[in-house]
Amino acid sequence: MDFYLLLKKNSIDILSHYKPIKGFKNISWFPDFQHVHYPAFFSKKEILQRNKLYNNYIKNSEILIVSSKSSKKDLIKFKKEDKKIEILKFVPEINFSKIEDKKVFEKKLNIRKNYIFTPNQFWVHKNHICIIEALNILKNKGIIIKCILTGSQHDHRNHNHFEKLIKKIELYKLKNQIKYMGVLPYNKIINLLYHATIIINPSLFEGWSTVVEEAKILDKRILLSNIDVHIEQKPKKGLYFNPNDPKYLAQRIEKIFNSKEPQTKKLSTLIDDYSLNRKIFAKKYINIVQNLKV
Repeated sequence: MDFYLLLKKNSIDILSHYKPIKGFKNISWFPDFQHVHYPAFFSKKEILQRNKLYNNYIKNSEILIVSSKSSKKDLIKFKKEDKKIEILKFVPEINFSKIEDKKVFEKKLNIRKNYIFTPNQFWVHKNHICIIEALNILKNKGIIIKCILTGSQHDHRNHNHFEKLIKKIELYKLKNQIKYMGVLPYNKIINLLYHATIIINPSLFEGWSTVVEEAKILDKRILLSNIDVHIEQKPKKGLYFNPNDPKYLAQRIEKIFNSKEPQTKKLSTLIDDYSLNRKIFAKKYINIVQNLKV
């Protein structure tokens, strides 16, 4: 059956987070405007495709959704039409039942020391090089700190990016410190997040960082780049650094590893807080949809 007819048959009258279709009320979501701020990270073809896609969203949607105030400012500059913009700060899904006892988890993954964790994909703007440079600075001071990286190696905009990072790790003789674990299932990622000493997000650009939100939910210490979106997310245990200053990042890492970690909230409290935040997020989205139906 034709998709249009299938939707009509099931009395669907609003489409959300999908390409706009005539005959329906459409809600479109814009992840970010990275291609506007960092055009060097994209080919000319990709920039044209993104602009075409976004202009289609703007022209054919009743409501436009972004995840941050920063993205809203970008969208206002980008759009030429007067359309309603809603900020919907998403709350990522967390399955607390997957969190294991620290000793059990460490034994499974053969982890014996405190560690830094960064679960970002290996895309150029994710800025892993800042962490590598910071750890090299610490190593040269005789400070050896374990770092775990996960995520896809592939960056379609720069096919050699991951390889260049690995070569840099080898050049600095950091292979025994920096462990790349590939693309892992959720149950391992959530435990790596929960049991990490520090989570780091050195990204140069984000629409709304999932990693930062996960750190907030799990009440974790996080070092994050001082970009507008990260500042807007304002994690209680967050410390900011210039993403182009690995020396300062190294100082931050050293200071945290030499200090007593602040006590993490009880798991039951984390679950209660998370449940409330998810309900607030859901209510906000429901209101957006209901207002469109009126």
